[in-house]
Amino acid sequence: MSVVMNQNHPVFEHDCEACKYLGSITMDEMIYDCYFCDKCIQTYVGRYGSHGDEYISLPSSFMPIMGSMEPYKTIIGLHNQA
Repeated sequence: MSVVMNQNHPVFEHDCEACKYLGSITMDEMIYDCYFCDKCIQTYVGRYGSHGDEYISLPSSFMPIMGSMEPYKTIIGLHNQA
């Protein structure tokens, strides 16, 4: 289960200015800042730290395969609410 924490400001630094911040969630004792980016291809991003490699991503073309898996499912849900 995920819990939406903060809808106003991300917890971690993120350096892509094209990404739209969707909110932050907690899941399995981890915090994810959730983003949607359409810079090159539409991608969902879950950042769990401020270092460059501390994130997960899901291109929208993989939604049919992995979109029901967490935390992607919650990130996609936040995007649909935006």
